[in-house]
Amino acid sequence: MKRVTFLIGNGFDINVGLKTKYSQFYKDYINRCPHDYIAQAIKSDYGYWADMEEALGGYTAEVSKEEDKSFWESENLLEISLADYLEQEMKKINISEEMKNKIVSKMERALTHFDEEFPVAQRSTISKTINNLADSIVYSFISFNYTDAFDRCIALLKEKHPRVLVTHRAPNLINYEHSIGDILHIHGTVNDQIVLGVNDIEQISNERYKKNKVYKNILVKAEANRQLGNNHTERAEGIIDSSILICVYGMSLGITDKRWWSYICNWLQKSKENRLIIFQKNENRHIRIGRFELFSKQEEVLQRLRINSGIDNENWNKIEGKILIKFDSGIFDFSLV
Repeated sequence: MKRVTFLIGNGFDINVGLKTKYSQFYKDYINRCPHDYIAQAIKSDYGYWADMEEALGGYTAEVSKEEDKSFWESENLLEISLADYLEQEMKKINISEEMKNKIVSKMERALTHFDEEFPVAQRSTISKTINNLADSIVYSFISFNYTDAFDRCIALLKEKHPRVLVTHRAPNLINYEHSIGDILHIHGTVNDQIVLGVNDIEQISNERYKKNKVYKNILVKAEANRQLGNNHTERAEGIIDSSILICVYGMSLGITDKRWWSYICNWLQKSKENRLIIFQKNENRHIRIGRFELFSKQEEVLQRLRINSGIDNENWNKIEGKILIKFDSGIFDFSLV
């Protein structure tokens, strides 16, 4: 069995109509807790807090020993407030009977025809990767979201296709089944412990916090998962290891998830067949996009992955050609609210 794995980020929730940007949460958080320690810091510099996790690690440098209690009480309130806010956003999801069929149809095409928007040569590469495989395929999902918006869509798809989604005919003339796997929320959900923080202790700017076991367990996401005993990190690594294609959707490739970008870059080197597909939103979208803008944006995405994975130039040169990028894809183009 091989996997086609989707890494799902906040861009999915935003695309289906939920107000889950950090900036949208901050407005609610500051209104509810205007005198909170971190709320005041955010209010004074929204730009610095554009990426909450990265900013949180960096802001620890500003916390004196006398302010430790205030900071950690505030950090706890921040997580609770975020979970509460997202829970309220999830209540806005309204899937009518009429909408169910549209969502199922969109999800079917997203999983089985995500390559159709790529140029001919790249589409052929993706198709060969799947059709030359003499093995069954499981569509697997690692969600970096705390919400269940994506889960609800997959649940609808599973209702229609409880066992087999599609098949492919390999060169050995045998038909191999494709099935729908489970969703792993790598950083928890609003109904569980959410894991909010940085990638490693180097992203914690407070030297005292780097040396404190409890503080590290709170701020470093992998350490938090280990302390919670949820086995999420190991399960995600196992999913990636058994994948032949990985599709990244709605993620910024940020530094606070460096562990996963590094792991995926290493995975790309393990087999000549492995491919990484990155779906990105173009913030300055035009009706038409010229080659200069297209190639420049592609290079920005590649360099962000290279830098935030920490891969060296020699190994990057081995895998760069195995990474495909698509801007403004319509694969999950529907609303849930």
